[in-house]
Amino acid sequence: MRKKKHAGPAKNASASVASNRTAGELLLAARKLESTGDLAGALGLCRNALSITPLDMDANLLYAFVAYRLGKLDEALSRLLQVRNLQPNAIACYFGLHDVLLAMRRNSEAIDVITEGCNRFPDETRMIFLLDESLRNADRQSESLPYLRKLFQRTGDRDFNVALRLRRAEDATFDWARGGEERGFAPGLTNIEQSEILYSLGIIDDAARLLDLHQAYSRRLNITKRHNAYSGYPTFGHKKKIRIGYVSNEFHDHAVARLLVEHLECHDRDRFEIFGYTFGPDDGSEMLKRIRRTFDHLRYVYAFPAASVAQRIYADEIDILVDLKGYTTAARTDIFTYRPAPIQVNWLGYPGTLGSDVFDYILADNVIVPNELKGFYSEEVLAHPSCYQPNDSQRKLLPAPERIAVGLPSDAIVFCSFNQSFKIQRRQIEAWASILTRVPDSVLWIMLNDPVARGNFVAYFESRGIGEERIVFAAKVSQENHLARLQCADIMLDSYPYNAHTTCSDALWAGVPVVTQRGTVFASRVATSLLNAVGLSELSAPSASEYEDTCVDLALDKTRLAKLKRHLVDNRNRLPLFDTHRFTRSMESMFVDIVHDRQARGG
Repeated sequence: MRKKKHAGPAKNASASVASNRTAGELLLAARKLESTGDLAGALGLCRNALSITPLDMDANLLYAFVAYRLGKLDEALSRLLQVRNLQPNAIACYFGLHDVLLAMRRNSEAIDVITEGCNRFPDETRMIFLLDESLRNADRQSESLPYLRKLFQRTGDRDFNVALRLRRAEDATFDWARGGEERGFAPGLTNIEQSEILYSLGIIDDAARLLDLHQAYSRRLNITKRHNAYSGYPTFGHKKKIRIGYVSNEFHDHAVARLLVEHLECHDRDRFEIFGYTFGPDDGSEMLKRIRRTFDHLRYVYAFPAASVAQRIYADEIDILVDLKGYTTAARTDIFTYRPAPIQVNWLGYPGTLGSDVFDYILADNVIVPNELKGFYSEEVLAHPSCYQPNDSQRKLLPAPERIAVGLPSDAIVFCSFNQSFKIQRRQIEAWASILTRVPDSVLWIMLNDPVARGNFVAYFESRGIGEERIVFAAKVSQENHLARLQCADIMLDSYPYNAHTTCSDALWAGVPVVTQRGTVFASRVATSLLNAVGLSELSAPSASEYEDTCVDLALDKTRLAKLKRHLVDNRNRLPLFDTHRFTRSMESMFVDIVHDRQARGG
């Protein structure tokens, strides 16, 4: 994590405030500095306060919080452990320890700490939610079920987010396969949490309902509130280049970065100046190093509140500000409420409308959002002429391993699914069981790492007369090795209503046809758009029965299957989906048009 250096005046101000003050006054002053983004100054005042009252819990907690934001993780950890020893009932300490240990990549210890907190505070909903998220990210989702069920016994359907969390955990572990109840989706949507709004895309294929949900969510978070912090913007004409700013915490080895990196490299530097605003980790990856080089200017804004980041963006005179996060984990949508740029765009990170008038446009395409569905987006739809998703045509594709090396039979039809388990609903698995029944010499290759989820998954297929030997579990491997092994598959089975996104383009890049079912919302039409961009739109089915039939027909027609695979392999470098230069030129043309349109309207 790169730390922001603070100027001398702030340091001097901190020193003057520190003299002749009580510990309480110093702590109050530290909080004020922290709220304005002067973290170094706040840390100094915390030190002064602790020199007077070294055992003060609030001062130690604030010190740890500020040190954490500055990337001083060892200092933060030391303070938090001290607080826990002195005050084992300090709830904030457990949250802090979890976050610091996670930042230090000590994930198992982070889970242990938050588990200890849940056992100590069994009625603390936020802590149970955090444990649930941590276990999910560690492929240990089933371990959160006892905590969520106990919480649900206390709250019932009165707390919509508890019910939704429990359903997500049960879905991800296929709990229903052993006779568990598949919970319905309650209509009360106004209090949905950020962590669960993404999950709603996996269970709702109703454009009007999702728009209502996202509008209610954005109102609750004041995402529609225009702060009007800036009364005007510098005119476009005084700059030689259009300035584009990209906001994300995923400029490292992450799916979004893997899609985005070559697009950033392809920007026309004679016409555009590219800024990045990152609040993500420094994972030391080659992807991080590569993506850093793509920006003309990269701002590290992790440690700063939304108002300070917005001021930085406004000072940079950004013309088009692109949110690559939406409502995904750790989003900074609050930055956009200040309207620091005259044009603000929702793109790539979140597959759907944000339900907010803070964003002027959503970048999509005419397959994902045809004319008849545009009314279900709060943003104006900016339609890319090919496909909304960029790709990296420079990524390596190593030779495919032998099937036996990845646990696959050499002579079977291999169906695969590498989607996250929460996307795989019961109706999808029922369809897959039917497909395997109709294609007897086939196996299903799937990535599930939670042992309980694996057991439940196999149990369901065995209940349908499909033996365990026909379910092959894939291990986690590096992205490079994953792309190589994908070539061992014959057909990728997509999920519905939350389609594969990066996972789908990975399969197509590896020469594997994908069969999808399309719906009416963004997330349920992504794979159709990707297939259209590689000339395989016939593999998009309009219904569940046609999805099943398309999979079976393709698997049984080995000549056609071989032809489709050959089409993907032979034309890989010519297909529109993987022509990043063309993608970027088209996007830049659209951006020039919206800048000129705003300029013509006096914006």
